[in-house]
Amino acid sequence: MAKTVLLHVDSLECASCVSSVGKSLRNNFIKDYTVSLREKEIEVVYDENETNAKEIRKILKKSGYKGTIVSES
Repeated sequence: MAKTVLLHVDSLECASCVSSVGKSLRNNFIKDYTVSLREKEIEVVYDENETNAKEIRKILKKSGYKGTIVSES
């Protein structure tokens, strides 16, 4: 089943950041993602049978972006 997590990432500042985040989130259990530079937020839709919001946060951290979980649904 698909779940959604919204993360706030203070260090999102440019198109290069969006590209880097996109590369780190491209895998089988990530269904979709949306990055908002204006809001400095990333919305990720993922397969809850394969991962969870904390693991997605860890993926972002490994690529240099510290995310704070704003909401999960």
